[in-house]
Amino acid sequence: MDLLTGITAVTGVLNQLRMLNESVAAARQIARGTAVRSSAAPDFLSLLKTRLENTGLHPEVPSGIRVQDLAAEYLNRMDRNGDGLLSRSEFDGRASWFGQLDRDEDGKLSLAELQAPFEQSKGLPL
Repeated sequence: MDLLTGITAVTGVLNQLRMLNESVAAARQIARGTAVRSSAAPDFLSLLKTRLENTGLHPEVPSGIRVQDLAAEYLNRMDRNGDGLLSRSEFDGRASWFGQLDRDEDGKLSLAELQAPFEQSKGLPL
């Protein structure tokens, strides 16, 4: 491994740890009831990013916080047309994530599709 590859790898790990720390902090705020409603969206996206970009890493979710609740809150917040689904324009994550999540390829994300990456992992409360 050359120096540049090593630095890139360490930077990636540090970024993942930072995102996890931000996710845990936001989840704790939600649990205490001190977070504003909009904080659930970045928290859910951080968890989603961790699951989709590094399937070997399981994001830590504090007890009392359910990914299912965060996903539902995110869906409700981002669903601008009120159809209960997220179109690509309503989803504020990466296009590649949208493609991974849209299992039925209908161009919309349901709550079940948002939660799917977390169902296969052990230790994550749904």
